[in-house]
Amino acid sequence: VDPRAVCARAGSVEIRFDRRDEFSVAASLFPREHADGSLTVEATTLADLFTPYAIGRCHLLKLDCEGAEFEILHHCPDDVFAATDRIVLEVHDWVRDYGTVQDLARMLRGKGYQVRNHKDEILTCTR
Repeated sequence: VDPRAVCARAGSVEIRFDRRDEFSVAASLFPREHADGSLTVEATTLADLFTPYAIGRCHLLKLDCEGAEFEILHHCPDDVFAATDRIVLEVHDWVRDYGTVQDLARMLRGKGYQVRNHKDEILTCTR
C-alpha cells in the first residue's frame, strides 16, 4: 500500500471532506458541498507508481477518485496506457475542467480502448 494520493502531479495536495462523516467516501481535491475540513497529503502520479513497483503490465486499473479521474488520465503518459489492459472508473462529471464523461470516453477510445458507458457513472475500458 502506498500512502500517497494519485493525482495529475506529484507534490502536496489538499483533500477536502465533511467533518461530520465518521468515514468519508466523498473526500475530494475539489470543493464539495458540506466539505468543511481538509487534510494535506503527499501525491504522486500514476506513471510514477509504475517504475518503483516494477509494474510492467497492469491487468486492471480501478479509479474511484471523486473527480480527479479526469486530470489523472489526461496527464497520464501513453506508455502507462499501453501497459494497462483494462480500466474501470467511477466518473464524477461535476468537475468540468477536462470536459464531460463523453469527452473522457472519447479520449480513452483514442488510446485504444473499447469503452462502455454505464449511465454516465461508470466507464469500463478494455483492449
